[in-house]
Amino acid sequence: MSNLSSKPYQIGYALTPKKEQTFIVPSLLSHASQNGVVLTKIDPTKPLIQQGPFDCILHKLYDSDWKQNLQDFASRNPNIPIIASPESIDILRNRISMLETVSKLKINNTGVPKQITITEVTGLENLKLNFPLIAKPLDADGSETSHKLHLIFDKDGLNNLTAPFVLQEFVNHGGVVFKVYVAGKYFRSRIWQRQGEGKVVNLKRRKCPRRV
Repeated sequence: MSNLSSKPYQIGYALTPKKEQTFIVPSLLSHASQNGVVLTKIDPTKPLIQQGPFDCILHKLYDSDWKQNLQDFASRNPNIPIIASPESIDILRNRISMLETVSKLKINNTGVPKQITITEVTGLENLKLNFPLIAKPLDADGSETSHKLHLIFDKDGLNNLTAPFVLQEFVNHGGVVFKVYVAGKYFRSRIWQRQGEGKVVNLKRRKCPRRV
């Protein structure tokens, strides 16, 4: 890749405007060019097979039309990597399947909060969960609504929620957030302390300021 006389490695990217502004910066473009990599913006409204050529697809879009676009491209180009596959992303965008995946790893020193999926706000007398609870939307897709959480201190607080949602036992993590980015055999972790979030409130009336 460092051999500039070789054919450039073409990466097509499809990102939201916010993600593009964050990641596709001049320093990245310069570094990529120096290492024989060309980053090309994809038009998600047009068929991928009419764009390119690409050696790799990098994306962070989730709508059904885009997923179909990717599937059509992959069926004709099975050897071209797509980062990440829609199937893999779907697992992480659903809070139930996300934590089920972690549970299946059976790592002794890594726990997962007890949780259940609520499809109807009836018959919640015997949840077999300990209060306080966190109510979260099923989708964890980065949208504004996916971060609207509710902290429930008692059974009365459950009556003000709209199904479907996930109920988890609240685990106080002290505001410390861990993020791990993985690409193949490579990974990078980030750890930071959230500041200025205020006290936890009873969300029978208000939305929780925390984001998880």
